[in-house]
Amino acid sequence: MTPDLTSPTLISHRLGTVTLDPPGPVVAGSMGTWTLTYTVGSYGLDEGATLKLSQRFASDWEIPQFDRPTDLGYSTITTNGAAKLRPYYHAKAHERPWMKCLVIDVYDGSLAPGDTITLTLGDRSQGSPGIRAQTFQESAHEFRLLVDPTNASVVRRLPTSPIFPVVPGEPVELVCIVPTQTVVGEAVEIFVKGQDRWGNPVVVIDPTLTWDGNAISLLHGTALTLTTPGSGYLVAECTVNGQTFTCRSNPITA
Repeated sequence: MTPDLTSPTLISHRLGTVTLDPPGPVVAGSMGTWTLTYTVGSYGLDEGATLKLSQRFASDWEIPQFDRPTDLGYSTITTNGAAKLRPYYHAKAHERPWMKCLVIDVYDGSLAPGDTITLTLGDRSQGSPGIRAQTFQESAHEFRLLVDPTNASVVRRLPTSPIFPVVPGEPVELVCIVPTQTVVGEAVEIFVKGQDRWGNPVVVIDPTLTWDGNAISLLHGTALTLTTPGSGYLVAECTVNGQTFTCRSNPITA
């Protein structure tokens, strides 16, 4: 029977697999260390082979660097195989949207099936504070590992490329938003959220809402109804992890 050349299992067997530690989720804008371990597949890696760790061009993940061990973004790459590795960053090393790439060239030898390459992003062993993660949340961020095992200048994605969520951090402020205008007797929705230090929205539970204005108001949950003409604003208050946040909404007029 002819093998399915598009099978993820077959691709992983031939091109290899990759794991991420820790696997996620990642807090947006956090400093950390992430280790990717690539295990060479049955094709091996010839001299001149290339790996590309690619991210979408919209990501602002800190760019890794390899020559300043005490600075932000310091990263290291090692192998247990009989070859040397040359890492460098290129902002346009692959097709859109996977343009931003850490490129790894294999030279002065080759790697056999089962050999490993270990990439430590944000290596703190020599004093670096680590590497900063992407500052905005994303439900499925991918470290896409592309492999060209034979120096053919053709790379393919590993099916095991790590995918993980980037989640907001702890809130540093509260935001309350209402429509700027409404009609007397018509209910409008009140939107209250927390925001982390990068502006990512954070869910808050059961905020306390208070009306301050010259119109008569009715509050029912997160719905506001002004029963007479006038204007004013809402004051929102919420406690998260023992810290109390207060904010004032934009003005609303009926």
